[in-house]
Amino acid sequence: MFERTSKVDYVHSNTLVSASVVQVGDTRTIEAHSYALAYQREAQFFNGKEGDLKQFPIFREHIPLPPVFFEQVEIQTHNPTRQLRVGKMDFTAISSAAVVHIGNVEAVYLESRVKHIRQLLTQEQSVGGIETGISKVFQRP
Repeated sequence: MFERTSKVDYVHSNTLVSASVVQVGDTRTIEAHSYALAYQREAQFFNGKEGDLKQFPIFREHIPLPPVFFEQVEIQTHNPTRQLRVGKMDFTAISSAAVVHIGNVEAVYLESRVKHIRQLLTQEQSVGGIETGISKVFQRP
């Protein structure tokens, strides 16, 4: 791996969450995984089973990686100095297995899986009131 010195004057982010990385300098491997359930409900109702990721196939499925082919590539570069210099980087948010990387990296594997669930009240629940029909909240695909 080609080695250089990475120099950054200023990096600012309001938010850095959920398996995200800010890396300055050379890195051999970056791997980040983020799994999330996103519930949107018409009524506030919690049954205590919201956090069980195993019940959803999207979190159990194996994602096959494509084969890696190593082939000789002729490349010409011109690096007058051995320094990678960055002045200022400003981010609003870095989230869900995202990477901000300044430098060289050999391998990167990023995975973000999100299951969105929208739970709406039935016509009966809307007319009859939430209190009488809350046990009938259902999941629509």
